[in-house]
Amino acid sequence: MIYFHGCGWIGGSKEGATLELIPYLERGWNIVNIEYRKGKNIAPQVVDNAMRTISWVAENVSRFNIDLENIVISGNSAGDHLALITGLFNTIPDSHDCYVGNQLKVKAILNW
Repeated sequence: MIYFHGCGWIGGSKEGATLELIPYLERGWNIVNIEYRKGKNIAPQVVDNAMRTISWVAENVSRFNIDLENIVISGNSAGDHLALITGLFNTIPDSHDCYVGNQLKVKAILNW
């Protein structure tokens, strides 16, 4: 799972989402818990950062034993916006410089 925490675009942190992720960890999931930029005037840079994260996951599959056929992208609040955009961009070739939809398959996008 690739997880983007919530924050309303101005607060929150990946550490604050840790307890929400425990049930997935207990089931043996690998989780990439993402920190991203917050504040005013962050678009489109925050989307670029999120897409770079997806690209990083694709580049580090062997290092972290990631199954590229079963990627779930999730988040809540502002994080669910990032989950949606990164998941959808990775279904459209050449939609972004960091497109890796040809390397990994997004099985699901879960928004909270």
